[in-house]
Amino acid sequence: MDEMEWRGSVPLAGEAIEIGNASAMVEPDRNALMVSGDLAAALAALCPDARMVGLGEECGEQDFALRIARDRALLVTGQALDVEPGWYPAGYAVSSADDAFAAVALSGADAPAIIGEGVTADLKAASPSAAILFAGQFALLARRGEDYRLWIERPMLAWLWAWLEGAAISSGQR
Repeated sequence: MDEMEWRGSVPLAGEAIEIGNASAMVEPDRNALMVSGDLAAALAALCPDARMVGLGEECGEQDFALRIARDRALLVTGQALDVEPGWYPAGYAVSSADDAFAAVALSGADAPAIIGEGVTADLKAASPSAAILFAGQFALLARRGEDYRLWIERPMLAWLWAWLEGAAISSGQR
């Protein structure tokens, strides 16, 4: 991809692309909070049922937290939490991240190959952090059943979509 070529628009929720025997779809936005500091205390106070998810682990349909670093996670919830941004006495900070990331679902028989093309990490090796470089860009990677979920920083969504369109062209789908 030529870095001087910019996609005309950012894909919207529900927009999909076929890539060989796989598809990519932009998921609807969910409620998200960036949590820093004592993650155990934060989850206990904010969303006790949410579980921490590492690289390629199952995130499920319920509330979950994608670990980014030892002291940082993206908490994704089905319902908005009534939380004020800032530092809390229990040792954690919270800020809104509703518009910080976009989630793209990759499904189908060729989805593992697409992920493998973009990621150099060994997805079979356990990592407590869901953070990766996907085709050179910061992303978070988890699974929902057999499908992959890739969270990319929202300003990079148009770039990711163009990268996926390039994969579709090389697979003969476009």
